[in-house]
Amino acid sequence: MYDFEPTLFYIIPIMIFINLNVLKSLQSRKYINNNSSDKENNYETTTPLPDLSF
Repeated sequence: MYDFEPTLFYIIPIMIFINLNVLKSLQSRKYINNNSSDKENNYETTTPLPDLSF
């Protein structure tokens, strides 16, 4: 049980970090689709988002 506890301190921040990145990418994708006429955000549509579906 002592070997299992340190891994939780590494896994939990990584999962929170992944969830924040997924939410941020979804919000940016929604923002880009709504404002597709903006020239500033068009470069983000060419970069594919990583597939993190579990």
